[in-house]
Amino acid sequence: MKLTEAMKFLSPAIEKKNKINPVLEHVRITQNYAIAYNGMLALAAPCALPLDCTPNGIMLEQAVKRFGDAFTAAQLPNGDLYFKGKKFEVTIPCTTDLFPMPDFSGNAVMSGAGFIDKLKKLLPFTKKDDNLYPWFGSILLRDKKASATCGHTLAYCPVDIADGVDLALPVEAVEAMIDIGEEPEYIALGNVLSVVYSGGRFLSCPPIHTPWPKMKQMGDPPGECGILPGLFEAIHAIEPFSVGLDKATFFLRDGAVASSRDKTGAKAEAEGLVGDWSWNYAAAKLVEKHAKHLRLGVKFAPWAGDGIEGRTRLGEVEE
Repeated sequence: MKLTEAMKFLSPAIEKKNKINPVLEHVRITQNYAIAYNGMLALAAPCALPLDCTPNGIMLEQAVKRFGDAFTAAQLPNGDLYFKGKKFEVTIPCTTDLFPMPDFSGNAVMSGAGFIDKLKKLLPFTKKDDNLYPWFGSILLRDKKASATCGHTLAYCPVDIADGVDLALPVEAVEAMIDIGEEPEYIALGNVLSVVYSGGRFLSCPPIHTPWPKMKQMGDPPGECGILPGLFEAIHAIEPFSVGLDKATFFLRDGAVASSRDKTGAKAEAEGLVGDWSWNYAAAKLVEKHAKHLRLGVKFAPWAGDGIEGRTRLGEVEE
C-alpha cells in the first residue's frame, strides 16, 4: 500500500498532544506496517517503507501531504527518517522509546456490510463526555440491534450479530469508522474490539466496560401512523417563547403545543394531539430529523424512520 493511502487510513488515531505518554505522538513502522495508537483507538495498515522506526506522527503526516508518493526515504545513522522530494526535504525525528503495540486479534462476530450507514444514523443519538452515564458515549451491540441513546431519546438499527454478543463501541471508534468511509469486512471480538478492512488494514479499541442498563420492554412500534400534520411547525413556532426553568421543555396539550406549563407563553394548534405531556426540544428535533412515523401519548413514544427505530421519553404533566 502506498504511504499516502496508509497515512490517510491512520490519520484518526495520530495523537497530536499526548502529555501522559508522548511516545503515542509517534507512528510505529515495522515489518512493512504502519501503526498509530492514541491510547484508545489503534489503526494499522501495510505501508511501502521497509524500515523499522518510530517517527513523529504529525511531521510524517505533513511530509506525506507535501510529497505525496513522489519521494525518496532513508533512515539516518541516528535513527531519524529522511525524506527528499522535488526542491524540498525534511528530517523527521524518531523516538527509541518503547511503542505500546495494540492488539488487533479476535473472532468474527458480525459482517461489516452496511454497518457504516447504520453508524451514521445512530451517531447523532450519542452524547460524549457524560461521566454519570458513560454508555451515552457508545453504540451498543446487543440482541441483534445496534443502539444509541443520549438519555431522552433511544435509537436502534437491526444488525446481523452473533448470539450472546454484548458490547459497547466507543464513539471515538464510531467517528473513525465513519471518517474512513469504507465498509469493513467484518467485526471481531477478543481482548479488544477489532474492525477488519480489506487490504490487511485494522482498527481496534477497547469496548466500554461500564455496562449498559438492561433495556425494558420497549412497547409496540409506531406502525405506519405517519406524523401529525403541522406538529413540528407548531413546536418551532413556540420555541422562542420558552423561558425560565422550563426553557428546554415544551408541553403537549389536547390539540396544541405550549411553551409553558401554565397559561403564560405561547400556544400553537396541532390538530389531533393528545395531552398532557412534556417533551424536550432537543429530543423533538432529533425525532423530526430522523422519523417518518411517530406515535405520541405514551411515556416512551415510539418512532421509526428509514432503517432506524427508537423511543423518545415524554414526561407526565401534573396540573
